Amino acid sequence: MKKTTLLLLVSFTVFSAFSQNKFWTSNLADKTDFSEKELYVRKSEPTEFKMYNLKLDQIQIMLSNVSSKSTQVIDLPTINGKIEKFTVKEASVIAPELAAKYPMIKSYVGQGISDPSMIARFSIGTDGLHAVIYSGDKETYYVDPYTRSNTNYIAYKRSSLENNDLDYQCLVDDSQVSTLTNNTNVIENADDGNLRTYRLALVSSAEYSEFHLENQGVENSLANFPAMKAAVLSAMNTSMTRINGVYERDLGVRMVIVPDNDKIIFFQASSDGISDVNQPNIASTIIGEVQTIADREIGDANYDIGHIFTINGSGLAGLGVVCVSGSKARGVTGRAAPIGDPYDIDYVAHEMGHQFGATHTQNNDCNRTDATAVEPGSASTIMGYAGICAPNVQSNSDDHFHAVSITQMWNNIQTSANCGALTATNNAAPTANAGADYSIPRLTPFVLKGQGTDVNEGNVLTYNWEQLDTEIATMPPSETSNAGPTFRSIPSSTSPDRYMPALATVVGGSTSSTWEVLSAMNRDYNFALVVRDNNPGGGSSARDDVKISSVFGNIFSVTSQNTTTTWDKETTQTVTWEVAGSNQAPVNCLKVNIRLSIDGGVTFPILLASNTDNDGTEDITVPDNGTTKARIMVEAADNIFYNVNAVEFTINGAVASTKDFAFDGFNLYPNPSKGTFNLNFDVVNTDKVSVQLFDLRGRLINQKDFFNTKANFSEQITFNKTTSGLYLVKITNGNKQTTRKLVIE
Repeated sequence: MKKTTLLLLVSFTVFSAFSQNKFWTSNLADKTDFSEKELYVRKSEPTEFKMYNLKLDQIQIMLSNVSSKSTQVIDLPTINGKIEKFTVKEASVIAPELAAKYPMIKSYVGQGISDPSMIARFSIGTDGLHAVIYSGDKETYYVDPYTRSNTNYIAYKRSSLENNDLDYQCLVDDSQVSTLTNNTNVIENADDGNLRTYRLALVSSAEYSEFHLENQGVENSLANFPAMKAAVLSAMNTSMTRINGVYERDLGVRMVIVPDNDKIIFFQASSDGISDVNQPNIASTIIGEVQTIADREIGDANYDIGHIFTINGSGLAGLGVVCVSGSKARGVTGRAAPIGDPYDIDYVAHEMGHQFGATHTQNNDCNRTDATAVEPGSASTIMGYAGICAPNVQSNSDDHFHAVSITQMWNNIQTSANCGALTATNNAAPTANAGADYSIPRLTPFVLKGQGTDVNEGNVLTYNWEQLDTEIATMPPSETSNAGPTFRSIPSSTSPDRYMPALATVVGGSTSSTWEVLSAMNRDYNFALVVRDNNPGGGSSARDDVKISSVFGNIFSVTSQNTTTTWDKETTQTVTWEVAGSNQAPVNCLKVNIRLSIDGGVTFPILLASNTDNDGTEDITVPDNGTTKARIMVEAADNIFYNVNAVEFTINGAVASTKDFAFDGFNLYPNPSKGTFNLNFDVVNTDKVSVQLFDLRGRLINQKDFFNTKANFSEQITFNKTTSGLYLVKITNGNKQTTRKLVIE
């Protein structure tokens, strides 16, 4: 008994030492503090980043007992200098037999503790630790080693990367295009509660291997063969960890590198069986050679999908070839510097998307697939040509598949690509409801309003609204476009609603932006709502479609308060609007709501009139909300369109005092919320934290006090029995306080 107690005590002491250790520390250095030899090669240098130091060996020890069934809490850094805690388990992307030969190569998945919408995918190998962190309402960000010592790391947003591969081309082998593009609406969502595991034969050309040996400082010699293979396999593991993060979330698909994959990692160009990768248009030759190598070295029966990583500047893949003997290894991805997220997501995930059955989504004429040309311009999702097909929507792809791509791949997975091993996740699919079809006045902004549900506790739903119209049109789109896509896809959000165009565009006085364009013509818009449940064990999704018809006629608009004016509180004022025939068929909007913004149009939480007749005029009583940034919105109460007045104006009334002492690490989210939100900041006094909720008249609505807090305050707070509207949250700690606006929906 005494021995058992001692053992437990020693184990607890060791664990406590690591749990209290700060693996990550902030580093104020920048690129100029390092020599070129110290830095890893990066094809795309982020324009902004936060630097950290990492004790890699210690985090490896802490993760040494983590498996796919056991978890550990670890810290990962953010782009704003804060450290977030994640519950982590192993999610290996290499076969167990291969992992036993290379035990230093690992892959993990984690879910945020203070913010469960944050999902981390990270790998550890001879190339250090690489992480990608997805979030419900925040942009995807990355953590990569910066120096070859694997001690200096950078955290950066995906949008901070530039695209330097303007000559990259994807030359899809389109022999099966007609079969796959004619079948985009049969089975719409990945929803059967299974994780599908496909065995991946991943070939490394000698040039790809040499790039990563040089980048990691590994000597190329026969005596160093095991270390050389570990270095290349680590780079592959890093890429597939990131790629699988998208495939698992969007499709419930994981690709696992086969047990004998080290047999197809080559180091001598003269003997790898692959043509000179530096020759022009060589991908069309290499694609057949990869198939031969995979069948010869791995065996047709021992893999489900094959691919090659190389360094030439193009990609090529067979369409819908996964599980198809004689074709399933027809996939090539090359890039001058085959490293980093643009390589992994823009190119490898794209080419593998072809292999799983997805075609191009861009409407621009660069290897366009007409039947799925649903995105304006170059497109911005994975199966588009972001940054390489002018006019470009943006430099790099957003890290998600478009609704039509998910449908194409899911249909193919259910039919010819059905050889993946199934593991039940017990994750029921979410539901999606895109609402009713509507007719709206032309050139009038509108809000797509959806709903999603999920029976699984812990899942955080995110929403994408994406256009489905495929007609070929002039790009960028214009107001005279009567067909084709006019609204770009944007990254997922935890809000089921999307303003079309963005609310900020309308408040700024425009009816359109470059890639979100309202039509002045009679036309139909077709949209899909995709709901993802973001389950870290294998995601499910749901889809529902809706049609919005733009009707030719006058524009629904607010005609009052369009010059600078001042209102006094509790006076009667008149709001007027151009009905534009919207109270008649086919629009048939009989009632409207009138809303007030006091923050310049960022939010419109104050209801001035509810469900009033859509007759073009309404008298309202001015509330006691003093502001110099008032704006008016008139919105359909029984439809989805709206508009706002042209300028800010003044209301003479009580002005809420928000003297702000800005706690370090402050974060309040989600905002807007349903009454439950997360609050994080660094306290100045651990004795007491007071959180008070006030309405805009200064009345205390609710208060919660927290005692004996930790140095980093992190709580989920719920204010029950609150109505929708704008509130002020006042946080007091010691001699400091701060006040923030909170919108409750």
